[in-house]
This record gives sequence, C-alpha cells and structure tokens, in this order.
Amino acid sequence: MKAVFEIRSMQQDWQPPFKKSEEIKQVEVSENEEFEADGDSGFVFRLIRIGDEYANVQFNRLYTIKGHEHPNDRTVRLQKQGDSYSFSALWNANGVTKKLKLIDTVV
Repeated sequence: MKAVFEIRSMQQDWQPPFKKSEEIKQVEVSENEEFEADGDSGFVFRLIRIGDEYANVQFNRLYTIKGHEHPNDRTVRLQKQGDSYSFSALWNANGVTKKLKLIDTVV
C-alpha cells in the first residue's frame, strides 16, 4: 500500500527584495520511506504507517508544527481528504514552510 501526499512548499526571503516562491507537488510514498528532500538536513518527512483512511508521518527535528500542537515523538496523523499540517523550518536562512496533506491511499 502507498500514500499519495500533496506538498506545498513556500519560501520567503528575509532580506530585500523579500522574494516569495511557492511549489505544489504530489508524491507517492511507501511505508518507512523518507520523502521531501531538504538540502543538508536530509529529508523532512518519513511515512511510518498507512491505514485505509489515514497515514502516520514523522517529521524532521529541524522543523516544527505551526500552531499549538507539539508532539514529543514528532509524528502526526493525517486523515484522508482531511486537514493538512504546516511545518516551519527552524534554522534556515529564509522562511520555509511545508504544508502536507494526505490525498489518497493506493494498493
């Protein structure tokens, strides 16, 4: 079984000219596979487990969830066609946000 994710990557310069860029892509991932490469820090996400309607995803320690949730084990549960999670890079030279959404699960 594989999971199909939509990843929306947004980046904004912190110095003039304050350029913004955005990229949207879909990836198909198997269990225990890392995805969304992030330069020197390796990968941003790793798919831990897939169910019929959900996926458990672990995120890199150099990212944090935007908002008030901060799980100790750095994992989130995404529901199929449900809400998405936004992750902010902690130590990048520019503002980087990755928004992750589970689109589908396929056999």
